[in-house]
Amino acid sequence: MSHFIFSSRRYSIVSFLVIVLALSGLNTGCKKLPNTEEGNSIELTQAIKAPVGIAFIDANRFLDAQIPKLKVTIIDPNSMVLTSNGLPIASNSVIEIEGGVMSLGLSPRANISDTLPYRFTIMAEAEGYVSNFQNILISKDEAQYVPVYLAKVDDLPAGMAAANGTLPISQSTTTEDLLITPEISNGVSRLISVSILKGTTFTSKKERLPDNIDKLSYQISFVAPGNVASGRTFPGGPLVTDAVDQIGQVLASPGSPFYFATAGWVTMEIKAGDELVSDFDKPITVALPIGDTLINPLTNAPYQKGDTINVWSSNKGIWKLENTSIVEKGDGGLWAKFKMTHLSTWNLDFKQNQCLNDITVNYSNPGPAFSAYSELINGNTGIAYGVTNLGDVDDNILSYVSDEGSFTIANAPGNTDVEFRMYNSQDGPVNLRAQSGIFTTCSNPASVMNIPSAGTQQTTKLVFYVTLNNVDYALCQNAVWYKSCPGCPNAASCLANTNAYNFGGVLSPGNTTAGSVTLRKFSSTDFVGPHCIRLWYGQTANGNKLIQQAIDFSVNLSASDPVSAIPAGVTIVHDYDEVTDTHTFRITAGVTGIDAGSCNPPIPVP
Repeated sequence: MSHFIFSSRRYSIVSFLVIVLALSGLNTGCKKLPNTEEGNSIELTQAIKAPVGIAFIDANRFLDAQIPKLKVTIIDPNSMVLTSNGLPIASNSVIEIEGGVMSLGLSPRANISDTLPYRFTIMAEAEGYVSNFQNILISKDEAQYVPVYLAKVDDLPAGMAAANGTLPISQSTTTEDLLITPEISNGVSRLISVSILKGTTFTSKKERLPDNIDKLSYQISFVAPGNVASGRTFPGGPLVTDAVDQIGQVLASPGSPFYFATAGWVTMEIKAGDELVSDFDKPITVALPIGDTLINPLTNAPYQKGDTINVWSSNKGIWKLENTSIVEKGDGGLWAKFKMTHLSTWNLDFKQNQCLNDITVNYSNPGPAFSAYSELINGNTGIAYGVTNLGDVDDNILSYVSDEGSFTIANAPGNTDVEFRMYNSQDGPVNLRAQSGIFTTCSNPASVMNIPSAGTQQTTKLVFYVTLNNVDYALCQNAVWYKSCPGCPNAASCLANTNAYNFGGVLSPGNTTAGSVTLRKFSSTDFVGPHCIRLWYGQTANGNKLIQQAIDFSVNLSASDPVSAIPAGVTIVHDYDEVTDTHTFRITAGVTGIDAGSCNPPIPVP
């Protein structure tokens, strides 16, 4: 196998839901849910497999701030990616997202295996944020949780630099030299340098720009390795699943990937109005600072003058080896320079192989068993190595037993100083609770992580049914998202709330836990009072354009209060069992049928 994995017993994350509602509907094979805003309805077309819950997260604020609106492009040349309710997504199509979450999956026709995982790419753009992309690998018909981190230009995490501005042009050509030198946000007096020459002609899709355009807007960002928060924005993740050399020969594939060991990366976009500029006729000169203590993986020593670094660029999730750069020493320290010939992310990096042997992380847990978000961090660059869904664990949510236990990590990046970390919830890397300390991969030392006691993990269970002819059927195959919202008495106020959604889990299709998720945190007040719940799905409208739709509702998680739901016409009956701390939601209004692919087949609930 070619990816690293955590191997242990895991918190059960099985299937998502293809939303099995049919409201106000048709008595046909494709059920429909009305959309009060668009005036048409959503088709529930087919079952999905290997569902993926995706959250778009502010890299500096994590779950404290929602990214208001995003444009998400799905790059899927084989056209196997579906929405959670089974709608096809054309490759390179754009979906506008509000609320910062979505739920996808694969067609039942998709072939997936450990040796040949399926890959698709998500490109994310948001106003005021640095664009990013994430490659998603699927090798089993199980669920994943994938966070995608974006950095806000005016609120950067440490270790980043960013700048916005304009380029004066006349008849598509720059009228003066421009030197852009944004400062890195950790307070260190190091600048990046981007030089655009006078007389550079810009075009869009190989065509000259309109003569009435007298300026272009630009956005540029740089990340210096070493800070974990900024490292989370590494484009695509450090596992490289698609890469080619200068003549197009394959260097990496989903079945044969490698890791990157970055020395820094820069992303640049230039627009004429709202249109992205694609080409220019004079290379842009870029000089990036190299940290004095950053380790060169070829020498296992800090970088020095004369070292060479490979220069890579990205194109829709595919990395290309462009050339090499020689490290220079100048004002303030070390630099690496190169010529940018197209606009995208450019990266100073080395290929890094995987360990042939497994490594083990042992832990001691004095308290009860629990589940928590966990990850492996590069101790040199701060890059987080995401789990690549091979083996028993398919995302970063791991199950910890009481007393003593261990995790086996296979195919880790080779001979690299790393640290294993776990956090206080399953939502993401928020509130670090324990860490192993630095150890080197491949040498196979037993690294020990001592977990401080935090008492019993607080839980509350959410169960979702749809009622048809007085029979309850389980919902399944979709992510459940939630957030605390003390000032949210109804669903409309939930939509106006700017807190980010937490990942609650997926609705299981198993008979004993059908249609349920269990929310887990350590704070005793996390599941008290008003909360907002979201189930995301897609809808076709306006000439088969895919748009987002969702069922949103507010609920008091410490009482059996009525539920306020959106869209209009959806009625949800809420029951609360205080003894078991279980909330049951039955969707009743307007339901005329249930899609046969929902739980494949539908599961009647006793």
